[in-house]
Amino acid sequence: MLIPITALDDERIAPYRDVKDRDLHRRDNLFIVEGKVTIARLIEHSRFPIRSLFLADTRIDPMQEILRGLDPAVPVFIAPQNIMDAVAGFPLHRGVLALAERTQAPPVKEILPAQGPATLLVLIGLSNHDNVGACFRNAAALGALGSANQFRGSGNVGPHIGRHVRTSLPAFASRGPSAR
Repeated sequence: MLIPITALDDERIAPYRDVKDRDLHRRDNLFIVEGKVTIARLIEHSRFPIRSLFLADTRIDPMQEILRGLDPAVPVFIAPQNIMDAVAGFPLHRGVLALAERTQAPPVKEILPAQGPATLLVLIGLSNHDNVGACFRNAAALGALGSANQFRGSGNVGPHIGRHVRTSLPAFASRGPSAR
């Protein structure tokens, strides 16, 4: 469902306005996904429900094939690039954003195969979010089945922080199950 946005103060796009991922997580248990490839993975292979998409009007045609896989009930907000940049608070060169819900990860025993060996990425007490993306990319390269994550601190470090999603979701996080 394509919905044109013509005003910066349109409340339907409020979650995209000048927000940091940590604010979304604290307030509504949501996260932002950016980029065509990453959003395609989110739509095709992810356990995370999608709340909405926000696209620059110039990205509608390049995203058509991906949008066909999206649940028709999910709103797709469309705006000129200058409005999208102003709403986000910075230039969005890709012109493609999605808002998704964090879901509760299952216990580790639920993602392991019933028999045989399995490679699993385990992150315990990781506090530097810059390392998460590298861990996920390496796990994907090594054929890991999924990940088990227990992050330290205020809850702002995790696999759904914007830069990790952008750099790692296509490689690993959306196709490998994540456990707690």
